[in-house]
Amino acid sequence: MLGTMYRPTKISKLLKKRGYEFQLKYKSNFLGMYEFKVEIYLNYDVSTGKEQIVVDVQDITIPLVISNDLYALISEDEAHSKVEQRKISSFRVMRRPALNQVRSANDQLRIQMNVHSGNYPEEGETFSIKLKPVIIENREYMWLITDAVTQVSIITNTTLKLREQ
Repeated sequence: MLGTMYRPTKISKLLKKRGYEFQLKYKSNFLGMYEFKVEIYLNYDVSTGKEQIVVDVQDITIPLVISNDLYALISEDEAHSKVEQRKISSFRVMRRPALNQVRSANDQLRIQMNVHSGNYPEEGETFSIKLKPVIIENREYMWLITDAVTQVSIITNTTLKLREQ
């Protein structure tokens, strides 16, 4: 076990965005304590009528690792999932995760969130994110995995590294 990934210390609604901010803690057995924020929100492009889910990881000092099979690197700090942006008929909202939708087991954290459409229930979906520390070439990284029907955009203040699963 590399360390302990704790449940979010605080979950707050983002103003002017349709999503939430999670304040997270990770205690590494090697390098100490890390505290960082993850903002998860929906971003609608008015010109195309398409929407994507944005995962913005802030204040993290550990580099993030994402799967080469699932994501395409846009720049060293931004990546998009290989799923097309989703065309929607009405604005959707992210629902705050319930207690049983936030799981912290040993060294990984899983969060599930429902994306709800009031007018068109068939446009709803479940978004999940998993954070897990890993060691690659004697260096500690945070593995980030998402699952959604809609395209996911990952933005971070540290570097993103593509890796085969």
